[in-house]
Amino acid sequence: KHLRWSINRARREDLHVEATFFHPSLVQECREVCMSWLATRPAAANFGWLFSLDPMCFAEHKRFFTARNQKGDLVGLLAASPIPKRNGWYLEDVLRRGDSPDGTSDLLVYEALTILRKEGFSEATLGTALLAEDGADLTPSATWRATQFGLRQAKKALGDVYHFDGIRNFKAKFVPNRWEGEYAVVPSTASLIPFQVVNAILKVMLPDGVLSILQKRKPVGHYS
Repeated sequence: KHLRWSINRARREDLHVEATFFHPSLVQECREVCMSWLATRPAAANFGWLFSLDPMCFAEHKRFFTARNQKGDLVGLLAASPIPKRNGWYLEDVLRRGDSPDGTSDLLVYEALTILRKEGFSEATLGTALLAEDGADLTPSATWRATQFGLRQAKKALGDVYHFDGIRNFKAKFVPNRWEGEYAVVPSTASLIPFQVVNAILKVMLPDGVLSILQKRKPVGHYS
């Protein structure tokens, strides 16, 4: 119900979503959307490679879905990468301008899924919901509880700068037909010490150190 309301609200703002392939004219528009999106993030931190923002990387292999207003201005962008083995697509980046209408992101994802299904693709994913606990647990090791505790502590430590639950809830909104587990791999000696797990997660997410989250915001990554 909430998803329908959100999509209908975006449509009432006369947003139009279109599927397209890479074109040079899209680069500058994409940069402006990325910069506006980054400005809405809660931290100035330079997050690690897992969280890098670069929708134009390998652009020649991607599909793009653009949300434009009545004036033709780009207010939202979804970049999707192919998953050939699964006849599907990874909806990798879902971005919107800070001043875009409510429901822009929901409309982008909904329209992208609809278009890809009509084109005959059998699967699409919104990717990782980091440190979520959905899906089957395939790790019955006796040391898993300690590792799990460490991961939960890392999630708690970074909760103010990375919206773990918000991202998970956004992806769950589209009612996925399944969740697949992804796993953190740590040395057997470290898995017994939750602090080491927390430290490892922090290093992956914050290569510039934890104190970087206290710095004044600066655009990072490809768009610096």
